[in-house]
Amino acid sequence: MSLAIVLLYGLVGFGVVAFAAFVGSIRALQVYFDPDSDSYFLDDDHDPPSFR
Repeated sequence: MSLAIVLLYGLVGFGVVAFAAFVGSIRALQVYFDPDSDSYFLDDDHDPPSFR
């Protein structure tokens, strides 16, 4: 296998992984910082959570 093909496979693989990480981070930000709903994680309550 020539070096160019190996580098091309590496570049494509890196692009796929980088894109997946980007999509995952954008999805996580939409979950935690939704402007239309109150987030549990941004609440000002300092009491420990109560388990029922």
